[in-house]
Amino acid sequence: NQDSRDVTTLPIWSVYYQTVIKYTHDAIAQTKALPARSNLYNMARIYQAFAFMILTDEYGDVPYFEGGAGFTDQVLFPKYDKQQDIYTDILKELTEASAALSATAAPVETADLLYAGNINQWKKFANSLLLRAGMRLSKVDATKAQSIAAAAIAAGVILDNADNAYIRHDAN
Repeated sequence: NQDSRDVTTLPIWSVYYQTVIKYTHDAIAQTKALPARSNLYNMARIYQAFAFMILTDEYGDVPYFEGGAGFTDQVLFPKYDKQQDIYTDILKELTEASAALSATAAPVETADLLYAGNINQWKKFANSLLLRAGMRLSKVDATKAQSIAAAAIAAGVILDNADNAYIRHDAN
């Protein structure tokens, strides 16, 4: 959760586009056609949706559909997308990626720094983000917001601190 961000001391724009968006875009591009890495592909989609939620909540319209495509597609000047279009796609990404995660798929992504490959926790994370995205729509489309929030809660959201998404550090 990134509720205490401050644009005057932390350059969210440059940090997110130079690292998070670039890396998640690369992971998505490299794993999209690899059925054996389906979980990694969908984890990257969920994390990228999370990062874009932060960016669009902070700045409004941002480069989304072409964001992070500088290396893979040589898009050096990505176009800005409307926040409404971004949220529509974020809802789709979170819903599809969560549904596509499989606890029986091999290999288990143990190098995953958030949940060490625990698919149930990834699904709760995605559904919690979906709930947040639904709540963002409550002033724009109350019926759709209620439907999204209900679906997210029914699918299972984070209810315990043990399921929080944070980087778990090791001895290194």
